[in-house]
Amino acid sequence: MWIAFAIAAAFFFGLRGILYQRFSRQGSDRHLTLLGVFLIGFVISLIMMLMTGHRVQTPAGIWVGLAMGLASYLGNMALYRGFATGKTSLVGVLAGTIPLFTVVLAFFIWNERLSGVQLAAFLVICVGIYMIHYSNGLSLKGMKGAEWGLVAAFFFAMNDLLSKQSTLLHSGIFASLTLMFASGSLMFAISWWHSRSSERGKGVVYASYASLVTGVGIGIINMSGVFMILNAFKTGKTGLVSALTAMSILVILTYSRLILKETFVRTELAGIILSLMGIVILRLGG
Repeated sequence: MWIAFAIAAAFFFGLRGILYQRFSRQGSDRHLTLLGVFLIGFVISLIMMLMTGHRVQTPAGIWVGLAMGLASYLGNMALYRGFATGKTSLVGVLAGTIPLFTVVLAFFIWNERLSGVQLAAFLVICVGIYMIHYSNGLSLKGMKGAEWGLVAAFFFAMNDLLSKQSTLLHSGIFASLTLMFASGSLMFAISWWHSRSSERGKGVVYASYASLVTGVGIGIINMSGVFMILNAFKTGKTGLVSALTAMSILVILTYSRLILKETFVRTELAGIILSLMGIVILRLGG
C-alpha cells in the first residue's frame, strides 16, 4: 500500500513543481505565494488534527515537527527560485536527486548502510548530474538555477528524514503536519514582511495579494503530496519511499518537453536518462 501512497505523492509534487514554474515566471511574489501554500496546509492540518484526535506523543516529536517546517521552508524557497531563474528540465532533474541525499544522510543518522545496488545508483546519479553540467559547458549562464535545484533536493531530503523520524516517534500525521506548516508559515510570513519593508524603502509598489490566493491553490496540492508521503513512510523504507516520490521529475520533464517545448542536447538527454536510471536502480535496490 505504501507504494501507492508514494506514487501519488510523486504526482502531486510534480504538479506542484509545474505550478511553481508557471507562476514564478508570471511575476508572482514568491514570499506571498509560499506563505499561501503553508497557511492553507496549516488550516487543513489543524482541522484534521482536531477531527481525528492526532497528537504528538513526545517532546522530541514537537521539535521534529517544527524542524520539518524549517526544512520544507528552505526547500520550497530554493525550488521556487530555481524555476524562476533556470531551465525547468535542469532544475527539475537536479531537484529530483533527493534520494541521493536521503541515502547518504540516513547512513550518518541511523547507520543505514549502502548496499551494492544503492552504491551503484549513487554513482549513476552522480555521472548523470555531471553530464547535465557538461552539456551546458559549465558556464554560469548555462547552469543558471542549477544550484537552487541541488539546494532544494538537500532540504527536501532533510524533510523526508524528519518525516520518517516523526513516524518512528509515533506522532500523529496531522499533528506533525500542523507543526510543520505552522513553523513554515511563520518563516514565510517573516520573509514576506522583510521583503515588503525593503521594497517600500525603495519606493516600489508591492505585488498584489493575488499571489496569496495562488499559493492557497498550490498549497492544497502540496498538502495532498505531504499527506501521501507521510503515509508511505509509515511502512516503507526511507530511501525507497524517497526514491519513488523523486520520480515526480518525470511529471516536470514531460511538462517541459510537451508544453514548454524545451529541447535537450544529446549529452544533456543522456545525463537525464542516467539520473532517472539511478533513481530507478535505487528504488529497486532499496
